[in-house]
Amino acid sequence: MNPTITHITLDEIKNGFQKGFYCCMSGVCKRPFQSNMWIKLHEEIGSIGLLARGEKGIVAQTIFLPKKYARWIGLPTELGNSEEFSSTMSISCMLVHDWCRNKGIASKMIQETVDFCCKDGFKRIEACVDPRSPGNAFQWLPSFSPFRKFGFTIDDPRVACESWPESRMCHLEL
Repeated sequence: MNPTITHITLDEIKNGFQKGFYCCMSGVCKRPFQSNMWIKLHEEIGSIGLLARGEKGIVAQTIFLPKKYARWIGLPTELGNSEEFSSTMSISCMLVHDWCRNKGIASKMIQETVDFCCKDGFKRIEACVDPRSPGNAFQWLPSFSPFRKFGFTIDDPRVACESWPESRMCHLEL
């Protein structure tokens, strides 16, 4: 499988991705507060994430946003100073469907995210991950394994998200 990876379009933000595809963006159109934020973000930085499309439609997604917005809506982030808030990108969601795992899709999406952040002048990327092996990682939390390949590190033992005690924050300095 060699999916096509594209940035999420403004139309997809406003109208949804594809019927039956679960995403943290699901139902966002019904909540003007969030819908307006994602539209503003797209206009500000040119993207809010990536979709991987295969023969059966969307097979993976990555949602990212600057840390200042991630903190504003309560997503887990590492502690940091105010300068970091504008120069750090937070990967808030990464999902690869079960039948598409272990095919390098997550790695391609991480590489595309790193390239986007470098091009747009971000100095750091953070993500909430499960440090356990991919087979043992919680279903809705990405495994740290593909992030490690790109030089991300986990150096904070604190739980990143109270709902998932295994979660940790990882980061990459660009």
